[in-house]
Amino acid sequence: MPVSIAAMPDWSTVTIKGQVAEIFGNKFVVVDGSGRALVDAGPGGEGGRTVAKDEAVTVQGRFEDGFIRASFVVHADGRVEALGRPDGPPRPPLRALLHRLVG
Repeated sequence: MPVSIAAMPDWSTVTIKGQVAEIFGNKFVVVDGSGRALVDAGPGGEGGRTVAKDEAVTVQGRFEDGFIRASFVVHADGRVEALGRPDGPPRPPLRALLHRLVG
C-alpha cells in the first residue's frame, strides 16, 4: 500500500506513488501532494532509461539516508521493472547497530 512521501518511515521498505519530476542519470525525483523523494534506480537505471519525466509511477524500495533505493518501478501501463533486491542491499553490521541504539 503506497504511503505519502512525507510519511515515509526511515530505514524501512516503502511504496510511494507519484509523478517523475526530474531525472539525474540513475536517480530521479518523484513528487506527490505531500513532498518529493529522491529515488536511486541503481546500475539498471543508468542513463535515465528507467522512467520518463512527468511519468506517473509507483516505486517500492528501501528508504534510508534520505532517499529510496528502488527495488521495483511500476509504470502507468502496468509494466513492472525489477531493479534490485526487494529488501535492498545489506546494511553494514556496525551501521545497523548504531541506528538501533540512536534510534
